Parts: sequence; C-alpha cells; structure tokens
Amino acid sequence: MADRPIKFRQAIYIYDPRAKRYGKFKFWHYWGFVDGKFIGPLTGTCSIEEALKNSYQYIRHNDKNGHEIYEKDFIISNWHWYPVEIVWGGYWNYAAFGMHGKRRDRKPCETEYFWDVMNPEHANKCEVVGNTIEGCKYNCTICETPVIGFDICPCCSE
Repeated sequence: MADRPIKFRQAIYIYDPRAKRYGKFKFWHYWGFVDGKFIGPLTGTCSIEEALKNSYQYIRHNDKNGHEIYEKDFIISNWHWYPVEIVWGGYWNYAAFGMHGKRRDRKPCETEYFWDVMNPEHANKCEVVGNTIEGCKYNCTICETPVIGFDICPCCSE
C-alpha cells in the first residue's frame, strides 16, 4: 500500500441555517489510506454522496516544493506559465490525471483547450498555486509580478 497511496481531500463548508445551505469553505479533511490505516470521509453534516462530490484525489505526485498535488489544483510550470487545472481525463485507450487549461498562445489549427498527461517529470518541475475551492495566487514566472486569479500577468500578456 505504501507505494500506491489512495488519498482524497474533502472540502468542508460552513452550514448557514438561515439560508439552509452550505456557504463558505472552512477546511480540508484528508481521507483514504493515510498512515497505514483507512480514514473515511466526513459525513456528519452531509450525505455520503455530497461528501464524495466534494472530494478530490491525490494524483501520486508532489510538486517541486514537495507539496502533494490533488485533482482540482492549479499549477504553473516552465511550459505552462499561467495556471492550469489538474483533472481526470484521457485519450483513446487510457485515462490519467492531467493538466487542462485554455490555450493562451493558440495557433489557428489548435483547439481552444488542451489536455496533457501529468507524469513525474512534469510534477517535479511544477508548482501548486491554488485550487478551485480556495482560488489561485502566484508570481509570474517571467517577471515575478504577483497575480491573483487565473489571468495572465498584465505586463507579460502582450
């Protein structure tokens, strides 16, 4: 089991009783086979279906800073200098975790979006800069300007 970690992180939200719905993100609950034992998802305030819907899988790779990479994380790297999302996907005969994003430097013959497999070599050269729940914040890889959100650095976009 040690060479094949099966882990998830579940987004836990604050329940608003007046609105009768979940609102702001509160914290991450990590579950799966963790430290040699199985820990289940939190279901005290929601159904198992809701817990699974808000859970994102560890992709078995760490970024260049040693941070674990999970599905729905945003990364930047030398070959994608703007944030791209980690998603589950695939091509004709296989499925894998990969990088998905809108092409910023698209040629007329290319599709508007791309999907590229995430392998250990890619992971070791990328950096996690956020996720779809908490947002995204990074320094431009070209000019070091702080950027918040999913846009390209304003001074490097021309």
